[in-house]
Amino acid sequence: MKHPIPILSILVFAFFACGTSSGSVSKHTPQPVTQPAGAQATASVSEERVYVQIQYLEVQYASLMNEILSQTLLPFQQQRVNNGDILDWSIYETLISGPGDRYGMISITKTTHYNELFREFSASENHRNLGGTVPRQSMMSFHGAIRVLYSEIWILEGTALPPGDDLAQGNYLTKNYLDSRGRSGEHRVLELDFWQPIHVKRIENGILNAWGMYTLSKPGGSSRKYTYSTIDYYETLGDVAGFDSREMARLAHPELSEDELSNFFNRTGPSRTAWKTELWRRILGTSSPE
Repeated sequence: MKHPIPILSILVFAFFACGTSSGSVSKHTPQPVTQPAGAQATASVSEERVYVQIQYLEVQYASLMNEILSQTLLPFQQQRVNNGDILDWSIYETLISGPGDRYGMISITKTTHYNELFREFSASENHRNLGGTVPRQSMMSFHGAIRVLYSEIWILEGTALPPGDDLAQGNYLTKNYLDSRGRSGEHRVLELDFWQPIHVKRIENGILNAWGMYTLSKPGGSSRKYTYSTIDYYETLGDVAGFDSREMARLAHPELSEDELSNFFNRTGPSRTAWKTELWRRILGTSSPE
C-alpha cells in the first residue's frame, strides 16, 4: 500500500507549476480566427515552456482550510510569485470528482522554471522567507490537516485568453481528462486548429474566462489512465452549464461550410477517449507580482 507523502516536505516546499516538460516543443500555428471589432481574445500555442504541477490533496478539517492556508502557504507562494520563481499558485476544492477519489482539494502551480517544481527549503529558511509571520500553531494545524496523495506534471500546449491576460484563471474550472492512445492521432490538430478558435469566441461572448490544453508529462508509462487534458476556466458557476458549440463554430470558422463543420465535429470523438470531467472551485491563490 502506498503511503501519503508528508505534506510539509512536498506541499509547502515543492509546489508545482504549469506546463511543459523537457525535450522540444513542436511549433504549431492555429488557423486565423475572424474576430469582431473591439476587445479581442487571443489564441496562442505555447512557445516558452510552462510547467504545471497538480497535487491532489486529502483534507481534514475542511471548514478550517481557508484560514490555515491563508496563514501558511499563501504568503510563501506569493513571495515566490514576487521573486519570479513561479507564475501563479492556486488552491481549488472539488465540487465534482470521480467515484472513489479521496482528494478534496487540488493545488496548482505554474512556472517556467522546472527546478522550481521540486525546490525544497529547510523549515528555518522558510521561517525567514516569511519574516517569521506564520504562527507556530498554524503550521502545526496545517501539518495535520492535509496529505498529498499524488502529483502530476503537465505541459502547456496552447491557450485561449481574454485581452490583456497572460494566465488562464477563473473562479471555477472543468478539467477534462482525455486519452489519445490508440485513437486517430489527430487530437492536437483538432484541439488547436478547430476547438481553440471556438473557445476564443466563447471568451468574446462572455461565457468563458479562458481555456488551455495540457499534455501529461509525469508520471509516464502505460499505467496512466489519460495522456492530455483540456481545462475550461469560468467566472461563475452558471457559465459551466454549456454552450451552443455549433453556433460558436460558425462564428470561429466562417470559411467552413456546414458539411465541413460536421466533419470536424465527427472527427473529434475518434481522436481521444474521454476518461472523466471534474468540476473545481478556486478558494485561494496568489495575485500579480507585488
